[in-house]
Amino acid sequence: MQDKTLLYLYDLPKEITTSTLIANKIKELTKLDINEPPQIRRDPNKPFYTAIVKINEMDKFKEVCQALKYFDINGKPCRALPYTKELQAANRANTNKSNVFIKGIDKATNSQVLEQKFLEALGNGAVHTAKVSINEDYSSRGYGFVLFRTPELAAEALNLGEGMGIEISPYQPKDRRDVRKGFNNIYVKNFPETWDQATLQDLFGKYGTIKSLVTMKAQVPGQPEGTLAPFAFICYEDPVNKEYGIQCAQRAVQELNDVEFDGHKIYVKEALKKTDREQEKKREQLRFKNSKKRCNLYVKNFPPTTTETELRELFGKYGDIESIKMLPKEGESLYAFVCFKSPDSAALAKQQLNLQTFNNKLLYINNYELKEVRKIQQEDARDKADFQSYKKQSPAALSLDILNKPEIYQLIQYLMINLRSQQQNMRQGGQGNRQNNMGGRGPRQYNNNPQNQMQQRPPVGGAPMQQQMPGMAPPQMRQQPPMMPPQQMPPQFQNQPPMMTPQMQQIGVPQHIVQYQTEAFRILPGVIPQNPNYKSAVGEFIYDYVEKLSSESHAPKITGMLIDLPLPEIHSYLRDYNSLAQKVKEAHTLLQSQNQ
Repeated sequence: MQDKTLLYLYDLPKEITTSTLIANKIKELTKLDINEPPQIRRDPNKPFYTAIVKINEMDKFKEVCQALKYFDINGKPCRALPYTKELQAANRANTNKSNVFIKGIDKATNSQVLEQKFLEALGNGAVHTAKVSINEDYSSRGYGFVLFRTPELAAEALNLGEGMGIEISPYQPKDRRDVRKGFNNIYVKNFPETWDQATLQDLFGKYGTIKSLVTMKAQVPGQPEGTLAPFAFICYEDPVNKEYGIQCAQRAVQELNDVEFDGHKIYVKEALKKTDREQEKKREQLRFKNSKKRCNLYVKNFPPTTTETELRELFGKYGDIESIKMLPKEGESLYAFVCFKSPDSAALAKQQLNLQTFNNKLLYINNYELKEVRKIQQEDARDKADFQSYKKQSPAALSLDILNKPEIYQLIQYLMINLRSQQQNMRQGGQGNRQNNMGGRGPRQYNNNPQNQMQQRPPVGGAPMQQQMPGMAPPQMRQQPPMMPPQQMPPQFQNQPPMMTPQMQQIGVPQHIVQYQTEAFRILPGVIPQNPNYKSAVGEFIYDYVEKLSSESHAPKITGMLIDLPLPEIHSYLRDYNSLAQKVKEAHTLLQSQNQ
């Protein structure tokens, strides 16, 4: 088994980074094809994406690491590092001894230029990697870090700062819990408009000496133009004791935040830069939404005339409802968010109402998912599909893809063998006693009736179809095409009947069955235990077919019964329409007997 070596990519631009883009960049710089899709880590709370790439060719690994140590994507500077033992968390303490912190870096200096300065001073191979800290727009923050190969080289670098015009100091890792503790400036909002500076001075002066107090007004989001609300910045400080102001500010935040005054719960938090404050606000919103995730249900496919009162009556049977929000979607169709006060109530409502009829419509209910999470999931899915398409452009990848799909492989075998058989029969027909040959063969008889062909179709798992195709020799003059040996099939296809594809329309299969098998093949890869929504996807797909095979009144119940079957049985009826029809018939009979 070939070893796989990991390469970590950093500072990737969110808007354009895809697996295909990364693969093309590696191929552009190293001429190396990436066999497996890069694992892109998409975090909505971070300014950049990161990725992990597996390099299978060990002899080219060093070349790839060197080529991608510093690279760019559409002019945006990015970095890459091999994931070595030294960088693992267990060795982080030793690694920090070789790391230095640098201040006063010129804004035009990037990571690669910073490394080059130290290589010129200490020699090639002295630097493991360099990093200039950047903002979300890739502008420099004026400080950075350099990781040297050894602690001795890091100690030597401490003496180079004056000659380079920068400040160099040993790297001191900070405890994340202490990062936000050192502030003496606080931000206050949502207090009554009648409060003036004197009122604020009296309230916040109880916690220490106020160095400065500034009040302002700003437009209230979502309100008519000119609707202003006051806010304030308050700074504590003692010229002698630097810790004094920090302690005063912390006490004010702890004791006054969310305290109600004259009907207003005032907001008291650390004062942040505008960009940091916006990020903090997003994080707070995500935390709140995430806390409601298990209580909130997404409901769709109810009649467009449905009112909020009707939904409240329907869902209120399963617990106390906190809120209902109804939204339009593509014209008259609607969807809604039903938020319960308890996650248990939401789970019970979903269990009892999903795929049940409401005013002659089949309800579809899922747990609420954060918009940011859904966006990333959709981005991941598109990215994987695009990478597969990218790999299929190579002839080798195309051949491998065909071998991984036995239903296509068998169809090609079937057509090729029959073509050879035809050619042999034509050659034999031109030799010997032409009259005897003509008398022995007689006219060919074709059966193009789709109904008759379906009656002759073998059961699931049985022998392949022996149906005669137009333009081919009669059955007695053809040999049966061999099946792919099981050991050559991927595990998920072994002992499974072949999936029907659109190409098989030529064999005479009815159009609605071809359509069913084609659509089933599309959704089948997602019907796996790791996908929490596979039942809803299968239910939406099979409902119309179930309704035609049973009745409009029984279709919702039968659909619910079928999607609750074990996964192997779901795979079975997705792979074969006859299997679906049989299961619908059994369920229909069962429901009728229960009604009687």
